[in-house]
Amino acid sequence: MPVITLQVDRFCSLLGREMSVGELEEWLPWIGLDIEDVGPDYVKVEYNPNRMDFSSPVGIARALKGLLGIEEGLPRYEVQEGRVELVVRPNVAKVRPYVVGAVVRGLELDKGLIQELIEMQEDLHWGIGRDRRKVAIGLHDLAPVETPIYYDAVKPDEKRFVPLEAEEEMTLAEVLEKHEKGRAYGHLIASSDVYPVIMDARGRVMSFPPIINSELTRIGPWTKDLFIDMTGTDLDALMKALNVFTTTLADMGGRIECIRVR
Repeated sequence: MPVITLQVDRFCSLLGREMSVGELEEWLPWIGLDIEDVGPDYVKVEYNPNRMDFSSPVGIARALKGLLGIEEGLPRYEVQEGRVELVVRPNVAKVRPYVVGAVVRGLELDKGLIQELIEMQEDLHWGIGRDRRKVAIGLHDLAPVETPIYYDAVKPDEKRFVPLEAEEEMTLAEVLEKHEKGRAYGHLIASSDVYPVIMDARGRVMSFPPIINSELTRIGPWTKDLFIDMTGTDLDALMKALNVFTTTLADMGGRIECIRVR
């Protein structure tokens, strides 16, 4: 079962009410969470993977607000018409057939929020994503990207890019051989003669799903506008994961935009 750590000060700011560690320890089980550990400034809880919204402190705060009567009823989220277009090439269907995505603008990220997003991403990979087989998630700084964005399948040695946490360009085949994530997840696509890539209008690789993103679109405190890609083999699971991720970012102050897929 996945475990998430709630930093009390941060969690109370999301909740809109001051609560002590002891009070949180008392109330959190009422929304289906098991207390794993407590400290002077944190509560560590275990949640059921079926509750994907509990993969971030934002989702847990949203549920507890309802129980405490702070905000009742289902929240409504505005989705604005977007300008970003995602072009899907037919040949990708045989290796990783489905892709969904969104843009979230106006974010104010810091190291703590980025870490929350990364942990949420990995929990969703493990849970609904079935260790990236059904769902793999990519988070990108939109600023350096030239649109439209393309989802394509190319030969293993056709494209080169610098993967996250690497210092030199690699081909897709080299990523599977040399990069930690390539060795861990390469089996998901290794039987195919072409590999999926997400590229910008200049042909620069943004992501090699379900393996690793590119340094080109690394997110950081400088990121204001985020592009989210999700690829996989189960469209229903992809849509559920996208809904959870985008609404979490909206609760962090972002504005959701749909993308045009063709």
